[in-house]
Amino acid sequence: MRTLTTCLILLLAAAAWSQLTLVDRGQARAVVVTAEKPTPTAAYAAQELVEHVRRATGVGLTIVTEANIPAQPTGRVYIGDTTAARAAGIDGAALPPEVAVLRTARNVLYIVGHDGPGDPLSTANQWAGTLWGVYELLETKVGVRWLWPGELGTVVPKTKKLAIGKLDLRVTPRFVRRSLRPFARENDPKLGFTAEGLQEYKQAEAVFLRRHRMGKSDNAPSTGHSFVSWWKEYGAAHPEWFGMRADGQRGPVGSPDRVPMCVSNPDFRHEIVRRFAEARKKNPQAPPILQIGENDVHAMCECPNCRAWDDPTPTADELAVMPRYARSLYRPYSGGARYARFWQAVYEEARQVDPNVIVTAFIYSGYAAAPKADIKLDPHIVLAFCPYAPHTPLPGPDEPMTPTVYKPMAGDQRSWWYPRTPDEQQWVKAQWERWQATGATLYFRPNFLLNGYAMPHVYTHQLADEFQYYAAHGMLGTDFDSLLGQWSAQGPMLYLLLRLHTRPDVKAENLLSEYYAAFGPAAPHVRAYFDCWERWTTNTLPRTESLLVRYGVAQANTYPRLAHEFFPPASFAEAESCLQKAEAAVAKTDGPYRDRVAFLRAGFIHANLCARAAALFADPQSTPEARRAAITELAAFRRTVEGQNIANYQPLCYEEKRSWSGMPGFLDTP
Repeated sequence: MRTLTTCLILLLAAAAWSQLTLVDRGQARAVVVTAEKPTPTAAYAAQELVEHVRRATGVGLTIVTEANIPAQPTGRVYIGDTTAARAAGIDGAALPPEVAVLRTARNVLYIVGHDGPGDPLSTANQWAGTLWGVYELLETKVGVRWLWPGELGTVVPKTKKLAIGKLDLRVTPRFVRRSLRPFARENDPKLGFTAEGLQEYKQAEAVFLRRHRMGKSDNAPSTGHSFVSWWKEYGAAHPEWFGMRADGQRGPVGSPDRVPMCVSNPDFRHEIVRRFAEARKKNPQAPPILQIGENDVHAMCECPNCRAWDDPTPTADELAVMPRYARSLYRPYSGGARYARFWQAVYEEARQVDPNVIVTAFIYSGYAAAPKADIKLDPHIVLAFCPYAPHTPLPGPDEPMTPTVYKPMAGDQRSWWYPRTPDEQQWVKAQWERWQATGATLYFRPNFLLNGYAMPHVYTHQLADEFQYYAAHGMLGTDFDSLLGQWSAQGPMLYLLLRLHTRPDVKAENLLSEYYAAFGPAAPHVRAYFDCWERWTTNTLPRTESLLVRYGVAQANTYPRLAHEFFPPASFAEAESCLQKAEAAVAKTDGPYRDRVAFLRAGFIHANLCARAAALFADPQSTPEARRAAITELAAFRRTVEGQNIANYQPLCYEEKRSWSGMPGFLDTP
């Protein structure tokens, strides 16, 4: 009987210890505890936990240091590398970078991660394991979701009691690198943010990106264009290190930083490694990274030795079954095999200097297509997959593939950006798989987020399909260039992309449902609204393509020239009915549901104003006065919604000035 009684007591005690209550019926039942001198990341993580618990329960937990823990309340949440955590066997400094441990004990929760010493909001070389642990707790146990930057985009379910059950988790970021680069070019206060508004937006965006765990574990630099200064340094003495053109001459046609290299030249490779060895001697503590990314040019060396490294030119039958844009990668030939041989040759030589060397380069432009040859690359070769077609006219199915002098077009056409045809989508994914088969390490480094301007240019499901395919096929991480931040016009797509960085194995529709659920009774209509835009973007692809080629418009820089053509009044009329239904569904509600639908309405108005201005600037019959009125109305609207984060105005100002500057009626132009 005594044994049975003892067991019952132990079971009841275990049940009592099975959860830590943070808040119950308006009362705090725990305090948040940091070290006496917490790291900036741990201090910030504690604040983030307290703020979200307050929003969930209406109760603010107190933050104290270990030397000042009160007797009541009795619950403890230890944040960061504390004495108590180390006594419990959790040493944050001993954890791998960015890893966090979440563990409960009797009336105690430990959230401990490997943190860096700097700004917790910086994604540059700043580990934040403790912060990731707090966000994991908030997502999985509190149900928090971050839809877009700012308070309105923060979803925190309300509850009277918040308790944490038994936990023993080790949380590791799925990808070593996770980056959506914030757009960082000029802001014109006449068109975009005020000075104060710009700083507020940057702060909100930085907070938002960290909440989605943007950062990296390896603290290594990303791939760059590595030879931009070489013509100035070596052109006179060693012109043979630079690409030969079809006319037999070497060196740049235009800007010297855009000259291709003669990658088959062994002396060129020896100089790369000599410079690497010199850098290692000067700074042996630096990561042994050797960047050999080709310059940002779509030409390639046409000398016989480089050509001998290429795969054979595809046959007419092979070209016939390729997507049209794939054929553009073979104009006049594909350099994938050539550059693979170059990377491996440099690696073999550089590892004699440092056996831990990591060689980085791009899979890009005319060498984006994977080699047919059975080429094997070392895993220490880390390649940035950036499928991007050359800036050359598209070859027709019967057009001969003969060497030509490369002359970039005025625009970049579609360049493997979205939307894609199904065969294009499959072809691009096949290139990833074939590059992966070489043995190299790959990460995803696309440019397509630069596309879309302020418009509802939505390609949600194709983006998810590609991302999840790469995640399932060895993706090291991401580096997206760049985040335009059109949160109202492209909201679900951007939310899904961010969520996939932490939940890549979850079905896209499930993650999208998180977004739509935040609109309450308007959810099905909001889903229909964005589905409408996605259909429009996808179904008008042939027309979009013809316009891009006809007018030479660059999607990343001069999209506003054709915004009215891509999204004419008919497209807005179709989406309007869905948005009106969403507004009707929340018309009698107060609070965030109605406010979030209004957020979408603001993005709708903004996109429409952008399209109207585009139409006037494209119309040679429009007057400067009409154009000036349109751009003034657009700028005034942006000012009225500044602070709502419907859009990042910086890239819009940049593109509008690239598209319309100098035209009568634009800003101060007569």
